[in-house]
Amino acid sequence: MRNALEISVTAPEHVAAGGTAAIHVKVVNSGTGHNFPTGFPEGRNAWVAVRAFDVATGRELEIADSFWKRRSVGVGYLTNKDMIDPNFPGCNWEVPAGAPDPYAWQFRAVASLG
Repeated sequence: MRNALEISVTAPEHVAAGGTAAIHVKVVNSGTGHNFPTGFPEGRNAWVAVRAFDVATGRELEIADSFWKRRSVGVGYLTNKDMIDPNFPGCNWEVPAGAPDPYAWQFRAVASLG
């Protein structure tokens, strides 16, 4: 992955105690020479996991997700229990325990005609 993708994170250097700050994560396919991920669709999946820590205490901080309008400790972990996929409301599709966090931005290989 080292020569295939470029990942950059921008965030303020300091945030006041109890304050919030926007972080921006950018992923660029800069070196594969083809789509990323590639291969058979059911087997290729990549995502970015994000965690935030208070450097003074080492305590993990909640992340306020502006897209999903939720707060959680970390985004992008593997799921630890079965859950309904929030990407497809009303369909009741289940995400099994041990699957990528459905709230994370995922990159998938996709089968298509042509």
